[in-house]
Amino acid sequence: GSEDAGSEDAGSEDAGAEDAGSEDAGADDAGADDAGVVTADGVVFDDEFGANVVFAPFGGSINAVERSTEEAFAGAASLRVVVPTTSYSGGALTLEAGVTRDLSSFDAITFYARTDAGTHTLNVVGIGDDAAGNDGFKTELPNITLSTEWAQFTIPVPNPAKLDATAALFHFAEGSDEGGYTIYLDEIRYVDLPDGTVTSPMPAIATETVERSVPD
Repeated sequence: GSEDAGSEDAGSEDAGAEDAGSEDAGADDAGADDAGVVTADGVVFDDEFGANVVFAPFGGSINAVERSTEEAFAGAASLRVVVPTTSYSGGALTLEAGVTRDLSSFDAITFYARTDAGTHTLNVVGIGDDAAGNDGFKTELPNITLSTEWAQFTIPVPNPAKLDATAALFHFAEGSDEGGYTIYLDEIRYVDLPDGTVTSPMPAIATETVERSVPD
């Protein structure tokens, strides 16, 4: 890991990409298949870790990540992440080996976050990285501002069809460049937002007729 806990290209402002993965779109069947147990449950953390959700650290990270009843946006608990004074904290909330979820009915993941003191910039949050090198549809939101007030953040899913059998639910990384502090995360869940909330903007070139002589 590095002190900024991110890569040179940590995503884009719209948190999306043209290529959201290479796997084929999945089927509607939420039963068992060769990929393991599939469930449409969108909860990653909500007072407790969602079903079969575990924390997997990124290489070189220093982590103190646990459920805490000290703070909560809603309910009784949040996920506490202690940012170290050296190296970085980072990892993935992923599913246990052999378990996947069908998240193709959701078009975004939302979560709430705050700090214990001051304003800080969280290097990166995202989906599609299980901390084991599987990131075929990784989408990230870089450099989000956190304060002592709870705030909601949304990461659009570029192509929900790619999440028909996924285990890499949510990840984060934060370097020690701003010193040690504590982040609280809550209500991390995949959601189906109202129609029109998540759109797919396309570039356009206006039609134009231009006359020029050969040397121009």
